Amino acid sequence: MKSIFEITLLYVEDDQDIREELSYFLKNRVRTLHVAKNGEEGLELYKENMPDLVISDISMPKMDGIQMSEKIKEFDENSRIVILTAFNDSDYLTNAINLSIDRYLIKPINLKSLHDAINKIYKIILLERENKEVVNLLEQYKKVVDLSAIVSKTDTNGVITYTNKRFEEISGYSKDELIGIQHNIVRHEDVSSKLYEDLWHTIKDEKKPWFGTIKNKNKKGQAYYVDAVIEPIVDSNGKIIEYIGIRHDITDIMNPKRQLLDDIKNMSTPVLILANINNYKILKEFYTESQRDKFEEVFSKVLAQCFPKALSVDRVYILGGGLFGFLKNEELNAGHINIYLHKLLINLKRNDVLFEGNKYDMDILLSFSYDKNNLFDDAITGIRQLKNDKKENILFSNGFYEEKQKEAKEKLKTLTLIKNALNSERKVLSFYQPIVCNQTQTIEKYESLLRIINSKEEIISPFFFLDVAKKSGYYHDLTKKVIENASKILHRNKTIKISINLSSSDIEDLEIRDLLFELVTMKENKGRVTFELLEDEEVQDLEAIKIFIELVKIAGDVKISIDDFGSGYSNYERLNVFQPDYIKIDGSLIKDILTSKYNQSIVKSIIIFAKENGIKTIAEFVSDEKIHQKVKELGVDFSQGFYFGKPEPIIS
Repeated sequence: MKSIFEITLLYVEDDQDIREELSYFLKNRVRTLHVAKNGEEGLELYKENMPDLVISDISMPKMDGIQMSEKIKEFDENSRIVILTAFNDSDYLTNAINLSIDRYLIKPINLKSLHDAINKIYKIILLERENKEVVNLLEQYKKVVDLSAIVSKTDTNGVITYTNKRFEEISGYSKDELIGIQHNIVRHEDVSSKLYEDLWHTIKDEKKPWFGTIKNKNKKGQAYYVDAVIEPIVDSNGKIIEYIGIRHDITDIMNPKRQLLDDIKNMSTPVLILANINNYKILKEFYTESQRDKFEEVFSKVLAQCFPKALSVDRVYILGGGLFGFLKNEELNAGHINIYLHKLLINLKRNDVLFEGNKYDMDILLSFSYDKNNLFDDAITGIRQLKNDKKENILFSNGFYEEKQKEAKEKLKTLTLIKNALNSERKVLSFYQPIVCNQTQTIEKYESLLRIINSKEEIISPFFFLDVAKKSGYYHDLTKKVIENASKILHRNKTIKISINLSSSDIEDLEIRDLLFELVTMKENKGRVTFELLEDEEVQDLEAIKIFIELVKIAGDVKISIDDFGSGYSNYERLNVFQPDYIKIDGSLIKDILTSKYNQSIVKSIIIFAKENGIKTIAEFVSDEKIHQKVKELGVDFSQGFYFGKPEPIIS
């Protein structure tokens, strides 16, 4: 049975079920299918077989899809790659755009969308093959008349002697403006002189046809791209009498971001506006990938029509994933642009977006910049800022990129601090702060608090490094050190009790669960450990946490405390799920409790609820005698704060 696509395809996926399903779908559609289980294996198979197309998942062990794609692009910058991912994060999308990935498909994969994506790339591959076949058939220029091609002839000195209609259309010049002029009239300044040296050496010295992709510039200074074949025409004696060039316009299938950046370079005072569909996920629920592509084409036209006349744009750059770019070559005031963009939002509300018989009310975020040096980076950083803040729809993003670069450098310093501390014997420490019984004034237990020692032997609080640790791969390594430190203290001091802070991601990690279970089930540690569950926005595996809590309560007589109750994500549903022994009342409520009636009311309600359900309460941030007396008067069972002791190492 003949395959649908006469290509060699490499498919990379670590999930066995998905890999088997898609492999079955693909194997009867392509000439040859190679399958890999991870990025490293995929890279080796690519180098061995040089497939026409790569389809790869992003999230994989050993080497992820983005890393593999980077390596493949280093090996062959013209490789065709389709990325599959379960994520729809703007950071992944930006990485894929920067790598010139051909397509970006969201899991679960719709087979029709995958087929459409392969078909589109297959057409590009066929076009490339067709160009080579046409060149192989060339004997003389009379045989290359092709109405779909861009054709020109020059004499042996590169002076234009003939152009067809398509050459005139794409270059923007008339025939009269072209004939008798050097062909470098359409040369783009970005193209290396080495490319043209190679071209002339091939066609003039070697008398061979030259193949390649060339970036040209039209009369308006705008860039366009062509796949070109330049053929020397010889007489019967083998003497070159002229050159003929056959080209195909590939601008529309080039990476849209690359086109955008090229056009920015040709503008003296560019203003870039990025628009992002804020509720793009709605489209994902209703439409396939190919349908969403069509929707974006429709929506881009509606957006362009909604721009006020003072900010009208000539071209829309559809960047994918609901992101659109608009360029204006004009010196404009930021305040005026902001006003115009507010009008754009009003106009968009008044205009229906109609697609396949349905009407949509699309909410968009707008970021704009006119710093030419970092134009795109500033604008895309502004879009991310708007998504994070969730407050405004329009942002002037000049200078954002440099600010984020500075933040990134600081985060890298922090990352180095964490890494160096973990690699040292005594740089990750646990300090301990007493928790005191309000009735007896005796220490009930100590809360374990993480600290890092930097190269200057300074003590660094988690406030300065914990967020970076969570976003890197070191967070669980720090938790392991906390568990190790607690184990040593419990072994040295047989009477002390310790409370250990844990996030939901800690408990969801199998290795950390095993370490914790081992700690609390040791005979000498039973009944001496409390797990203090930290505030956490997202819990991935609630059932695993519930089972773990039940097991450690039974096997290790572990007590459970809910941290920071009364603020953030804390709620009564967490109490029902985790069945805690303690509620730790958030310090923001305690520190102003003497002056805030509102805080007092909240604390009273927590205490009443806790007593009715047999739960003990702990007040944080008890910094002086007056606050201690107040929380004691309200009925709080335990206190913690500088009044009773600062976090310090336990020596004994």
